[in-house]
Amino acid sequence: MPSLVGSEMCIRDSFKTLKLLYISRICDHKNLLFLIKSLKQLSNEINNKIELNIYGFIEEEKYWEKCKNEIISISKFVKITYRGVIQKIDKTEVFQKHHFFILMSKSENFGHVIYESLSSGRPVIISDKTPWNEVGKKQCGYVVNLNNNNDLNAVFKTALSIDQDKYLRMCKNALEFSKNFFLKQHYIDKFSFLFFQDK
Repeated sequence: MPSLVGSEMCIRDSFKTLKLLYISRICDHKNLLFLIKSLKQLSNEINNKIELNIYGFIEEEKYWEKCKNEIISISKFVKITYRGVIQKIDKTEVFQKHHFFILMSKSENFGHVIYESLSSGRPVIISDKTPWNEVGKKQCGYVVNLNNNNDLNAVFKTALSIDQDKYLRMCKNALEFSKNFFLKQHYIDKFSFLFFQDK
């Protein structure tokens, strides 16, 4: 059962700094370079500050070097920091220190970390290549079309402009969506167990 984090923890005084969180392996498949390049482009168009904290095992060193080369040349309005490998026990606390979890993966069978973010009361910004595209309809996140190079930056601009009331609703929707998903999955698992027992 997801831990229902107090919704008051989702509030921020302002979005003067938009705080984004990436938790995943660092490799081409997870598409971190695409995210960094998008932020680099956006940094020339905004006056707001954005922070991206990266957690994850560096699986492809050459790919990470490409990421670092882009980070070095990014403007002062965007701060990108590699934080190492996250410990499971620290995850909820880390989610709560950010506004959105973000993952531009080229594909996901499930995307467990997306569920973890939602169940921590944090909306998500994800690619359209995961099973979680319903977050847009449920108003607990944004789904980015990877075939549209401008789509992610449009989402960033929307995230920077939303007010606290809307953000709070997104946090509550994230908790509700994760709770309903858990209950539905629990029901399916229980039904499947009884069905196969009868066989």
